[in-house]
Amino acid sequence: MKVAGFFEGPSDRLSIPTLMQKLRDDLKIEKRQVPAGDMLAPRKMRAHVGPLLVLHPDIERILIFRDCECTEPESLYKDARLVLKLLKDSFPKVKTSFVIVVHALESWLMGDPAAVEAVLGADAAKGLPANPESECRPKECLERLAPNFDYMRDDPRLAERADARSILSKCPSFRVVRTGLS
Repeated sequence: MKVAGFFEGPSDRLSIPTLMQKLRDDLKIEKRQVPAGDMLAPRKMRAHVGPLLVLHPDIERILIFRDCECTEPESLYKDARLVLKLLKDSFPKVKTSFVIVVHALESWLMGDPAAVEAVLGADAAKGLPANPESECRPKECLERLAPNFDYMRDDPRLAERADARSILSKCPSFRVVRTGLS
């Protein structure tokens, strides 16, 4: 299945597709990085999606990944629904999902303590919160636990080692990805 993923930053663009592949190994993913503000602006997202679908008319699904970073996810859903409605009306053949990442990619990556231990060390893994989505600034949490943590280097390494089942069990927002790929 061919999907398009829209991501906020370079780390997300490098890491989230790896996690997506762990949920469904038959994926071919077209990756796009767009500003976070565009993700909640219906017309701007349509302007990103339209040309992509012209280049890749075989895309079946679109997933838009937006961090909520210390904001309640529910506060973003109103705008997300408007984006989804316009995209559905504009591109009815493509299933579109909006994934609010609670609170950021590093929350999901903290959902697998074994991967954290393998990449960042046992001390970092021991200090992980029981609920990774309770950390509104998970990148800062990992920086405290592992002083040498570099998200551009370590996020992709964590994603590569991560077990999707562990993340699914600890991070409800990651379940939206699984639903969007089914």
